[in-house]
Amino acid sequence: ADRATVRAPPMIDRPQRLAATLSRSPDLEGPRRRAVVQLDAVLSFVGTVLSALGLAMLAPAGFDLADVSPEWRSFALSSVITLFVGRALVLANQGSFQRLGTREAALAAIIAWIAASLCGALPFMLMERPMVFTDAVFESVSGLTASGSTVFIGLDQAPRGILAWRFLLVWLGGLG
Repeated sequence: ADRATVRAPPMIDRPQRLAATLSRSPDLEGPRRRAVVQLDAVLSFVGTVLSALGLAMLAPAGFDLADVSPEWRSFALSSVITLFVGRALVLANQGSFQRLGTREAALAAIIAWIAASLCGALPFMLMERPMVFTDAVFESVSGLTASGSTVFIGLDQAPRGILAWRFLLVWLGGLG
């Protein structure tokens, strides 16, 4: 065959080929992809986690109340605050928990850990001898991560409610 008679295929420039490839890609079709996170589902999940944490605060309050320790007030007040915030989030976003997709679940896990750590620190900050914010949050995070580290001095003499709360934080953190 003569070289002059052999025809080269028509040249398509690089941007046209890329556009053709992208237009056939099923991953990039518009109607099926969501660009926005369903924030109501995230907040409903976080509210459920905080409600469970608020209910868990009642157990140490019961221990301290039975021991006639004044620390029961810190757990009762912390429980009321946490339950209020948790239930408000759930009620404001009622019915959206079922729409928790992959994006929402990742965001919900991050926000739930932060919110649980902050609310879990409330009893430590509201005690008779309150901890400073950083120590209280450290104590809460160390419990929720199940590391068990502590900044308490004289933990052997701590009221049963505080010991129970530290135990519950480690247990709840191990579940999550």
